[in-house]
Amino acid sequence: MLDSNQITSVGENDTSTTTTWRNQVPQDKGVKFANVHIRNYKQMVGDHPDCTYGPPISFDWDYEEMGTIPIDDYEASRGNYRPTARILHMSELRRAAILKQTVGATDREIQDAIYSVKQIQRQRLETLSRDFPLEDKRTLGQKIKIALSRLKKPVNYF
Repeated sequence: MLDSNQITSVGENDTSTTTTWRNQVPQDKGVKFANVHIRNYKQMVGDHPDCTYGPPISFDWDYEEMGTIPIDDYEASRGNYRPTARILHMSELRRAAILKQTVGATDREIQDAIYSVKQIQRQRLETLSRDFPLEDKRTLGQKIKIALSRLKKPVNYF
């Protein structure tokens, strides 16, 4: 009779192998990190629909390996500093400038990206209004009206 912590399999030669898997499961179920691999990614005109205003910036698939350091050294050099979302936020004009100067994006590419993002946002709003018919219509209608008014806001990046 087999223990509930054992697996029995029959091989090609009708031989039986019993494996106790309890011994194969690591007892420490935590996650540990050893090194930080630093990479420099190229930027490109993005398509992320969470970009509310202006053109989104994305990372390209290509990157350059910059080195590897132990995580303890990385954390020590960083100290307690953790940037806030407000510090990390980039204005729409800054993103457009980066895309033009660093990436070499044309005005047309930037406008196309903005248009593409707005289309995806509209599709999401339509899906929300269709898929949640039991929600308070006035509240949902107000949300859609506000979101659509933001989508129509003309901005000149050039």
